[in-house]
Amino acid sequence: MDIVAVGPESAARLVPLNAVVQALHAAERPDIFKMRTDPAAVAALFGDLLARPGHFALIAQGKGGDLGYAYCEILDTPDDALTRARRRGVLHHIATIPEAQRQGVATALIGAAKARFLAAGAAEWTTSYHAFNEASAGLMRKAGLQVTILRAEGRL
Repeated sequence: MDIVAVGPESAARLVPLNAVVQALHAAERPDIFKMRTDPAAVAALFGDLLARPGHFALIAQGKGGDLGYAYCEILDTPDDALTRARRRGVLHHIATIPEAQRQGVATALIGAAKARFLAAGAAEWTTSYHAFNEASAGLMRKAGLQVTILRAEGRL
């Protein structure tokens, strides 16, 4: 398995990989997430995101093709009256195709993302995941993250 960085010109490669996590989210929260997405629109969205400074995507590729992806950002928070300035890595998305799950793909992607975060001068990294996504919760615990913020939602 190789981990490669991809830019906006390769955004279409993320579409089928994102479909894995999109389907999970849409099944659990159809009020927020779309089940059927237009592949061209998703590729355009990723292209726009990857063109932003500090944003990057990594793809795990094997002999049979792409196995998974991570979409990340280096985020600078300025100093203000309440908080100190900081630079951190943000893991926005991670997904592995079903055939490659539980084979170390996501762990390798996280390791590569953390290396990029460190190279960019980040002192910490963060992610978020939905409470229903037990696989992500386990993966993030395995990666050494601890829950620090809880968000509650409710309908009006």
